Amino acid sequence: MKIDLQLAKTFSDGKAYLVSYIAHLRSMYDMRHFSFCDDKVDEFQMQYCRRMHGFLILIPYAIDMPEPSIFLTWSFAENRLAWDASASGLGQSYMEIRENIQDIFTRFLPRVDMLTATPIASIENRFVRADEVVTHWGLVYACAASNIRSFHEDNPDLRGLFIPIKDVPRIFLSKSWNKEVIHYACSRIPELLDGARTVEREIMEQRNFGSRYTTHRKLVKPLLNACDRPLSLLMNRTPRHDLKNLILACIPNGCERLIDVSAGDHVATIEFSRKAKTVILNDIAWDTLEVLASRVSSNPQIAGDIIFTNEDITRAPFTKGAFDVVYCRNTLHHFSRIEELQSVLARLAKWSNNRVIIAEVLDPRDGMTTWDWLRDQYYRRFLGDVGDALLPRSQFQTLMASTFHQEEWTHNVTFHKTIGGVIALCLAERVANTK
Repeated sequence: MKIDLQLAKTFSDGKAYLVSYIAHLRSMYDMRHFSFCDDKVDEFQMQYCRRMHGFLILIPYAIDMPEPSIFLTWSFAENRLAWDASASGLGQSYMEIRENIQDIFTRFLPRVDMLTATPIASIENRFVRADEVVTHWGLVYACAASNIRSFHEDNPDLRGLFIPIKDVPRIFLSKSWNKEVIHYACSRIPELLDGARTVEREIMEQRNFGSRYTTHRKLVKPLLNACDRPLSLLMNRTPRHDLKNLILACIPNGCERLIDVSAGDHVATIEFSRKAKTVILNDIAWDTLEVLASRVSSNPQIAGDIIFTNEDITRAPFTKGAFDVVYCRNTLHHFSRIEELQSVLARLAKWSNNRVIIAEVLDPRDGMTTWDWLRDQYYRRFLGDVGDALLPRSQFQTLMASTFHQEEWTHNVTFHKTIGGVIALCLAERVANTK
């Protein structure tokens, strides 16, 4: 089992895994690769280089400032003020990985909220002294940041500033390679900025109702899971375990890469890892991913590699055909505008080179019972679920037919009444000659 370095502070085989992890990300994302060589390294610098094998660079960008801005740290070089990106080194041993992305972000930006983290570039740095060459691999993440005002209030350890993107060309950057990377990041920020603003409301709602979500996760959900089969049989509904098996049967054995675009605390991760060589678990909330990561990293039943991504699927820069299977569960009801919903579905289809599986809870008013009404009130009022655009059956079927049209796809829709509501299950398979 290998767990990625975004969330886990250790992974199984150090430098080799970092290189393979970067290769995974480059095949999934629109990322630029930079190569640099420094042949003016003295012996003391080389000693440090030998101890390290990689690094993470963060480019936080503000979503609540008047103009697009990025955070840079300050120092002095060549007798003047110099600017640099937030970064952290990775030691040669996997036991030396001290920080994940959230740790680095918090160290430089205390009290600021990190919303999403998108990998935008990889770096290969070669350090040369005499006949010795040491190579370091690095990743650059653009991180959406909100609540910037709190960063400037009562902060005696001010390590840097948010600088408007338009002013970056006029400042002095401390390293020549740093200049290229930061200017490239500035070119990517505008496309990420709008998407980050749409995410903020949902993440803030989850944090505002955090104690209730904890109660739900630790008490209510385990109780419902324990009672699911007897309640389902009593109410003549499909048990969740049976529905999960139907979903798993839609996934071909031995597929290379599967993504769950809205993972939450989904319990099917173990089964996914037995079906796919690499499982990507995505969620817009970093807090949710950390909970999931703690479960995954301590579970010996995980069979394949697990990668975590922290993206808003309305703007996620995944590449065309990046995944064999795209799985989307209880996500569509978070989009109230039909145009946005159609755009999301088009993205899911674009990302898949084989199958798309959609499992979506439908509008309880479409055949509502007292149980369905109580469940709906619990999620909306007690948990503050911001996803309130639940679809009726007819609209779900129409959307599936318009997205997975016959020239490129075959698709099938079935409906399953569970104690969690009516679940619409769509399996769409790409026609072989349209991949």
